[in-house]
Amino acid sequence: MVLCAPDKGARDFVKQMFTTLGLSKAKFIMLDKERTAERKVEITLHKESEHTFDGLEGSSIVLFDDMVRTGSTVVKSCQFLQQINPQRMVFAVSHFYASDEGRERMAHPAIGEILTLNTLPTILNRDEQGRLRKKMVVLKVEKWLAQELCNLLNLPQTQEANPYKIDMSSKNPRFRRKIWFSEELSELK
Repeated sequence: MVLCAPDKGARDFVKQMFTTLGLSKAKFIMLDKERTAERKVEITLHKESEHTFDGLEGSSIVLFDDMVRTGSTVVKSCQFLQQINPQRMVFAVSHFYASDEGRERMAHPAIGEILTLNTLPTILNRDEQGRLRKKMVVLKVEKWLAQELCNLLNLPQTQEANPYKIDMSSKNPRFRRKIWFSEELSELK
């Protein structure tokens, strides 16, 4: 598995994720983004990236970012990462607030799957997501947030073994499969 930061803004977040996950077999790469026009970016491997592309062919790649709007960076990053010939390309984003243009752009085949949180109400609107619903996996986090809030405020609570719920369209190829992202992560530990 390869964890990837698409630009300088995401670097510290992805590095923290990499460290927290403790994936001994995983690699961490950093990309650089240069904006050449309002909606055009050029992507390169960061000169100080911890790993290069050597030996990464066939890896599963998870590209993390905090938000997406136009999709220019994520699509260009995923296209750039195709030179690794990844087994799987997942774009993981905290806040999915894509414009119509962004949703259309992210239908690009370089992105295999989009993992996001339900922090914005429109994310679960399948009509709005259109073609992307085949790629979307939404991690519903409201129960987890409620548990953490109870912890902070010292309020009584019921602990759920798994406070996260996964939502995806029946159009998503993983809808019926039993292989989940978390199981893949546990195999790497």
